[in-house]
Amino acid sequence: MSTNLIDSYVADIGRRLPRKTRADIEAEIRSILQDMLDERSQKTSKPVDDEMTFEVLKAYGDPEKVAATYLGDRYLIGPSLYPIFWLVLRRDRWRLLFTLLLSLAALALLHPIWVVIALGITVATHQLAELLRRRKMAVGHTILLAIAIAVVTLAVGKYGHGLAHSLWSSND
Repeated sequence: MSTNLIDSYVADIGRRLPRKTRADIEAEIRSILQDMLDERSQKTSKPVDDEMTFEVLKAYGDPEKVAATYLGDRYLIGPSLYPIFWLVLRRDRWRLLFTLLLSLAALALLHPIWVVIALGITVATHQLAELLRRRKMAVGHTILLAIAIAVVTLAVGKYGHGLAHSLWSSND
């Protein structure tokens, strides 16, 4: 039974890892856990059982945290670029606005619905940030509203193209 506990624990970690390195990392973790079990069994002079296995797994850590140690840091904007990103946001608003307008123009070439979606997301994000900055909305409510905006955006992205095509196509 203790092997089943280890297998399910290692599989839980493996689900959170990239496929190309998953097998090697799972084998490594399984080996480490087996060594820990053998060591604990020798120290206590007891055979390995489910209780001892559970204690070792608990000591090794939460599967999500263990997997995170193998993933490394993940950033949308890395630490080396963050100061530049912040500087552009604070001081270069006109360039940022120009970039936004240029992006909207590029989206308009693809399809007008994408401009509407991008403007909606931009305005909604700005309003959320302002409400949060002025402390007019609690952080929890802001997060829930941001999630709702994301869900609506995904729905519009998935189904909006067909809707836009039916609205702007000429079937007369």
